[in-house]
Amino acid sequence: MRPSWLPLVAALLAGCATIPRHGPAAEDNGRPSLRANPREVRALMALDPAAVTDRQAQEVLARFPAPRVILFNGVVAPVRMDRMAEFFIARGYPRASFVDPVSGRMSHSSRTGSRQWAGALPWYFEQEGLRPVLIGHSQGGMMVSRILHEGAGTFGPGLRIYNPRERRFEERRRFRHPRTGRMVDVAAYRTPLASAIATGKMMRVLLGQWKMVGPLRKVPDNVEVFIGVSVEGDLIGSDLAGAGSTHTYRPTGSARVENLVLPRTANHLNLPALTRDPGDPRSLLAGRLWRELKRAWCAELQAAHRGPAGR
Repeated sequence: MRPSWLPLVAALLAGCATIPRHGPAAEDNGRPSLRANPREVRALMALDPAAVTDRQAQEVLARFPAPRVILFNGVVAPVRMDRMAEFFIARGYPRASFVDPVSGRMSHSSRTGSRQWAGALPWYFEQEGLRPVLIGHSQGGMMVSRILHEGAGTFGPGLRIYNPRERRFEERRRFRHPRTGRMVDVAAYRTPLASAIATGKMMRVLLGQWKMVGPLRKVPDNVEVFIGVSVEGDLIGSDLAGAGSTHTYRPTGSARVENLVLPRTANHLNLPALTRDPGDPRSLLAGRLWRELKRAWCAELQAAHRGPAGR
């Protein structure tokens, strides 16, 4: 009897063959300025990033821009991270921080170039003053991990700045730190928050992504907070055929790594459709990501308004 999961694997492989390869793009899309009146800045600086309430996010943080959130889809086309974006937008996160200003999309293919994205992160920071957040589902989670490893030099040195507006690597390996004005090596860039949701080594093997089998669960130092999410009994997100997916991510150094394990009632394919329903296991993921997203939003804004004293 043919295993029930084989058709799904076939669909994944077919998806890999049909997804176009294209890199990120960016143009000015009217994002609000970091500048604000003194009263708004005082209210911002009084917040505790680790304990931002929804009301504070809507009444204080929403007066400022928010870090760009770069979402990566898995290879099954109908399951898109746009649904996750809409959840956070409904909670008060600015839509402009999700939308690609050129394509208008809120999520990206996990078949795009990881090295381009790694080079684009410091470019966005240089241009916008806030460091982007990375979140990926299934193969998109692998993409998040691979981008971090590209920036950390796992696959070799020499990463250059990538200009997503012009879709090309620039002839430089340093970026101007927007808070200090100093030129900084691209290797010193750190992502404030990243999350890989339901991704595993087994699919890396089946899809021929051998380069990521070893590094997948290792979290490098160029991310501050990393949330690894797995589902009990999830074959697609497991590391070995027939095994559960409760495999842990581990820091190689100073990154703060959290492993969130969802119950087996969570459906791998529906994870991007977050909900607040306490009876749905996706609410656990929604709550954790939303708390960390608010923390990163607040901390990035506070650092920007401290100027050279900020990170």
